[in-house]
Amino acid sequence: MKEPKISANKLVEYCFASPQRRNVIIQDIIRPKNFLLDTRYNDIERAMMFFIEAAVLTIVASYNSTEHCC
Repeated sequence: MKEPKISANKLVEYCFASPQRRNVIIQDIIRPKNFLLDTRYNDIERAMMFFIEAAVLTIVASYNSTEHCC
């Protein structure tokens, strides 16, 4: 099992948080989310998703264009 890690920002937030928020912070450390894309700027979010989609399509196209031995 990995040692739980906390960033300096989360540690400061924890120090000044309500008891309910502290519980959420601890749960997030114990069970971190896989991937979170939460930006305040929709243009940036769209650009990131376009980049990720283009990268995946490139990888799939590259995989499909090569011969695979079974």
